[in-house]
Order: sequence, then C-alpha cells, then structure tokens
Amino acid sequence: MILAHLFEQFKPFCEFLTLNIRRIVRINSNISKTIIWTPGARYSHEMNRVVVVLCAIKPRSNPSNIGIIKPMLPPSMPKRLLLVLVASIVPGLLISCGASSTPTSTAIPPTQIQPPPTPSPTEPPLAARVNGEGIWLAEYQSELQRLQSASTETNTSLTSEEQRQKVLDELINSTLLAQAAVKNGYNVDDQTVQARLAELTNQAGGADKVSEWEAKYFYTEDTLHMALRRSMLAVLQRNQIINAVPQTADQVHARQILVTDEAAANQIYQNLQAGADFQEQAQIVDPLTGGDLGWFPRGYLFQPDVEAAAFSLQPEQFSPIIKTSYGFHIIEVVERDNQHPLSPDARLALQRQALMTWLQDQRKNSQIDILVQ
Repeated sequence: MILAHLFEQFKPFCEFLTLNIRRIVRINSNISKTIIWTPGARYSHEMNRVVVVLCAIKPRSNPSNIGIIKPMLPPSMPKRLLLVLVASIVPGLLISCGASSTPTSTAIPPTQIQPPPTPSPTEPPLAARVNGEGIWLAEYQSELQRLQSASTETNTSLTSEEQRQKVLDELINSTLLAQAAVKNGYNVDDQTVQARLAELTNQAGGADKVSEWEAKYFYTEDTLHMALRRSMLAVLQRNQIINAVPQTADQVHARQILVTDEAAANQIYQNLQAGADFQEQAQIVDPLTGGDLGWFPRGYLFQPDVEAAAFSLQPEQFSPIIKTSYGFHIIEVVERDNQHPLSPDARLALQRQALMTWLQDQRKNSQIDILVQ
C-alpha cells in the first residue's frame, strides 16, 4: 500500500510530461525527440532536456505510442529503493516542470535578496525564510549539488545564477504549498514522518540501503526527513488545487494546415479562398492526421497565436496565415462547445495552470527573504 501510494503521488508528474510531448506532437507531427530521465536528477529544462528520477520517455515508431513512460533503473539500484525516494521529490518535480513549460503562465519573478540576520543559538544557518519559516542552508546546498550533478550527467548548461534560482524556486514553492496545507487543517508531525520513513526503509531493504542513497545524492538524515515532511504536506495542498479544476470547459475542435514554406502557405490560402475543401488540403499536407488538433480549451496549445485564432473563429471558418516558430499555420474550426468534457490531457494542462497561478499569487502575498548570494 505504501509503495502504491507513493507511485500515485508520482503518477501525475509522469502524466504531465506525457501531456507535454503529446501537445508538441499535435502542433508538429514531424517532431521526434528522445527524452531520457536519469537517476538522481529532479529538474526539467527545455522539453528536449528533461531530467528526473525513475522513468524514461522514448518515442516509438508508432505515433500513437509517443510519450509512453516506462521504468529505467540503473543496474546498481534496486527498484524498491527508487520507489522509496519518490515521496521526497514529487512536489518539486511537478512545480519545476510547470514553471518551465506552461504556455500561458508568466515566470515567477526572483525575490529580492535581504541581508542575512544573525542566527539565534538554536537556529541552523538558513538559505531563505518563507513567511517566517526557515529553509536550511544545508538543504539548499544539497539541492544545488543534485542539480549540478544532473546537469553534468545530461550535458545541460545552466549558469550559476540559473542553478541558484531554480533550486530556490523549488524549495520556496514546496514550502508555500506545505504552509497552506497546515493552514487548511492538514498535519504531518515528526512522529508521522518517522513512521513513514521506518516503513519505507523496511521496503527498501534496510537502513544501510537508504544511507548509501543519501550519501550518493547529497542527503543527510535531517534533510531527508525535512524534505519528506514538506513533500507530504505539499502534495495534500497541490491535490486540493488541481482537483478544483472542473471536468468541462469552453473548447473548440480544430484542424490545421502547417507548412514551413511561406510561398506554399500563400498558395494553399489562395486555394481555400477560391473554394478548395480545407480537409482535403490538410490531408495533402499531413496524410497521417489530416491536421486534426482535436478538442482543446484555452491555454492548452503551446502556440498562443494559433490558439487565439482558433477561438476567434466559428465552425467552418478558417484563419489567415499565422507565422510561428514551427512554420506557417492555417486553422479551421470544425465545431465548438462551451461545456465540452475535458480530455485527460487537457484537464492536466489546466490543472498545471491552476497550480502555477496559485503559486504566483502566494508569492505576491508572502514575505520571502533570500539569505544566500
């Protein structure tokens, strides 16, 4: 039951990554990238540089299988031990991913650096304070080491400032979620965390296995305890936010013609204006899908100009040519419904938007002091 519970906490993040790949494929079915997730890492950058614990995503030759997630375990690490670690990383994974790839969310602004106060005799050195609650300097430094290790393993390049900001954002976001959970009546005390750690240690094969993993990935007993408690609370609050997203929304069913050559786009547009059938033209350009984008709500597509054009049209109307980084689009709306049931993919996208909006609002209304340079 414990491992099943942890996997259920981790599952939404995997689904978000699957969703993002599907959304890219919907815009351009010719895209084919291999995305590898390696053990020990927990940070996402561009969609072609996703790094995290436990899974691998590899597009297959069959387009319907693109984005399928499967385990990828290192030879030296038992699967049971990897599952043990999921609970301490889930909220940060979800938040980091959402922050880097939600198309309609604005970036969370960095917080002003405050001069570090003199610590009290009983207070450990801090990296930040969030509404008076301290984030330990030791935990921040361990997170930074994990990010740097992940960047090395995947040949990704972040400046020192980008690394620092990414780690602080993740810790602050998780802390805000955990604080809200407590305010809303949830409680995860030390006894609960210790009991959970004992159960997980037993499932992992003993304390020695956990100690080995802690040493390899820069955890101490205290920072692992703290990360697990915060994650348990943060997941509770996250679920409250995302479960409030309705099951239906205003949506359009659209298809597109997408070409990379402007002259070709102009010729197709002239054909359409002269009465050519849109579906036939789309089938010529994209024989696999006929340009069908399916049903989607506002905030779902990665290209906001394409989405805005779709929602400006009525059924059987088509748009002018829209230039994006993918090429030249022409959009036709097939049908509209202001209360259409959301697909699992679309609801996940709206849930992530809701989470990021919540975090942005919390940051605006919180006292956040950064104590590290």
